Amino acid sequence: MALAFLSNSCSKSETVLPEDTLNGTWSGILNQPVFGELITNFSLRNVTDNSGNGQGTFKSGDLSICDDTQFNCGPLSCTFDLSFTTSVNSKFEFDQVLSQTNTTCGDGIFELTVIDNNTLSATWYEESFPDNVAIGQLKKQ
Repeated sequence: MALAFLSNSCSKSETVLPEDTLNGTWSGILNQPVFGELITNFSLRNVTDNSGNGQGTFKSGDLSICDDTQFNCGPLSCTFDLSFTTSVNSKFEFDQVLSQTNTTCGDGIFELTVIDNNTLSATWYEESFPDNVAIGQLKKQ
């Protein structure tokens, strides 16, 4: 009598959700027409739990294109809090509220789109002045 044993091997692959990809520390440069570069750094955690999701900073980079008729073109240094508001597929929106500033930084909205596990496309705009937009890519640190 021959006995046959079948071995079932189960391989479980875990899917990384876009909101899990967002958790961590990100940095890069956002370019804001008629102002210049915003050196951007922030950390996110527990992205979709609707609590305080992160903190970050803006600092000025190259401001040689800054139009002083529209902006205070002095060195920029701002600290902010981020709170998740909504998401569709791989695009996430966060309210950005200043916690400290030395200049004319404003509260705004961050729209973050996951490009891959280490890259985000970022768009920031000021709530009260939506034409005031900064765009760039951020890399996971």
